[in-house]
Amino acid sequence: MMKFRTYVIPIILIGILLAGCSKDSGTSPSGGLDQDLVGNWILQTYTDEDGEQDYEGFVNIEANGNMNGEFVDEEDDETATFSGKVTSTGSTMTTDITQSNALWIEVGTYQWDYQINGQTLIMEGTVDDEFLVLSYSQGGGNPDEKGNLTGTVTAGRNPLEGVLVQVLGTSLSDQTNANGEYSISDIPVGTYSVKFSKSGYEDHTENNVQISDDQTTTVNAQIDQASGGNGLVYGFVADVINQTIVSGAYIEIEGTSFNTTSNADGIYSIENVPAGNYTINCTKDGFDNATLNVEVIADEEVAADFLLMPEGSTNSGSVAGFVTNLDGEPIVNVVCQVVDLYNSSLTFDDGSYEIFLIPSGTYNISFSKPGYETLVVENVTVTNGGTTNLDVQLQQISGTGTLICYVENTFQIPINGAAIEILDTTLSGATGVLGTYTFQSVPTGNYTVRVSKQGYTTQDIENVEILSGLPQYIYVTLTN
Repeated sequence: MMKFRTYVIPIILIGILLAGCSKDSGTSPSGGLDQDLVGNWILQTYTDEDGEQDYEGFVNIEANGNMNGEFVDEEDDETATFSGKVTSTGSTMTTDITQSNALWIEVGTYQWDYQINGQTLIMEGTVDDEFLVLSYSQGGGNPDEKGNLTGTVTAGRNPLEGVLVQVLGTSLSDQTNANGEYSISDIPVGTYSVKFSKSGYEDHTENNVQISDDQTTTVNAQIDQASGGNGLVYGFVADVINQTIVSGAYIEIEGTSFNTTSNADGIYSIENVPAGNYTINCTKDGFDNATLNVEVIADEEVAADFLLMPEGSTNSGSVAGFVTNLDGEPIVNVVCQVVDLYNSSLTFDDGSYEIFLIPSGTYNISFSKPGYETLVVENVTVTNGGTTNLDVQLQQISGTGTLICYVENTFQIPINGAAIEILDTTLSGATGVLGTYTFQSVPTGNYTVRVSKQGYTTQDIENVEILSGLPQYIYVTLTN
């Protein structure tokens, strides 16, 4: 492949792909759009004078002429996303690319000839004296024929929660659960690109995913953390029964050469750990081994504290329950602490918690979170081998907080003019050119925030918690 193609041919790809298709009956007046062009178009083959080349990509064209897409240059391992506007006249299409993240897809206006045969798009053209032939398939089929998509997303060997899985060219998406699993139903039959994305990780796209009528397609994906940085792992080691620090414990990150020992204060740290998911082991003579799974993020610190059980000791129990507000709604990230002991836990999304390995006895348990009144429950009895149930409610501190909203599209481009409403209040606003809007002096409480813009699927974000004197951030991705 000649050198110039890295920079010129992908521009041709976009223009010709966006040229879409026309039938004799599908022409449109000047400034309009041939509706046969509407849909998700998947690149099948790209052939030049040197033969078929290795490109992948798609372009989604909406009925109002808005378009967005993605192209992958397999040879140079480069990915570009772009968006803009499409119009057509007769067999000529005009594409106005207004946003792009790569130099080899230049912002500008291009014109191309196009035609279609059924669901297959055939392109022929000459650019810079080079003859090109391209073909595409329409991503959508019979709207009455639908299938399903499932799979698991991992990072290394571990399942990854919170990954956004999108069927590009549609409004269909899902997020992975704690087991890394996702499921998307009622996808119109066709060929699609499926995108996997999560903050702090490299985006991954599976192309040419075939959805068949009344069938379930499985697509598993492995995504990597964003490269280019290291993090720090630190913590302490303690005897959970005697509630004393443990020095000289050996801590190692499994599968790596990183290791250290706890110092005289029971504290350890491991620097310059590449971003990723790891298993950390802690061993010490006279104690049972302990293991923790951690996620190291570039330029951040992650705490991994070890509570070791003396060998042969069974004299411990646990305290478990739920933490809610006065309306019975779960509160996440509440610190649940056995007073004067090392033992603690954080509440999960459903407000649940469990504090393990508490020596048998009677204790005070504290529950605290910024923006809430701290609660201490006294005289909680822990029995050997038992679990004491303890559900509590926390009172929010009255006042106001700040809500900061950021809205982007599926290509991580900020959306200008997205409407944001805090439901059941009079508070509303719209994002600016950077995709952000800030609400000041929002009364404390839990809210549902609605984000909408014409041409995108409206999203309601539930259980947005506003705490007194504190900022709350929400990040929203709108799909076409």
